[in-house]
Amino acid sequence: VARLLGRIRPETPVWVVALIQLAFQSELAGAVLGAARYPAGRYLAVLAVVEVLFAVLAVAAGTGLVEREAGLLVVAAAVFTGLGVGAVFVIHRRLAPEA
Repeated sequence: VARLLGRIRPETPVWVVALIQLAFQSELAGAVLGAARYPAGRYLAVLAVVEVLFAVLAVAAGTGLVEREAGLLVVAAAVFTGLGVGAVFVIHRRLAPEA
């Protein structure tokens, strides 16, 4: 997290912030971005989009569970997991220290 904090700047692209929000818990991402003085308006916009995405996936997974539609549950869980793992991978490559 300390290395990530050192690489975040107020001009960091919104898509990178969205990946950070996808990869980490809201509280951790918010603390890191706040400490880096990332603009609050842009952060809140990204947070809203990512939270809506999580809500849609949670509703899909819940619907699959309640209605016993294993396919819907598995797809929602796979998308959720894939987004998180993919975001961590991209962040690691994008924000890795330059050699």
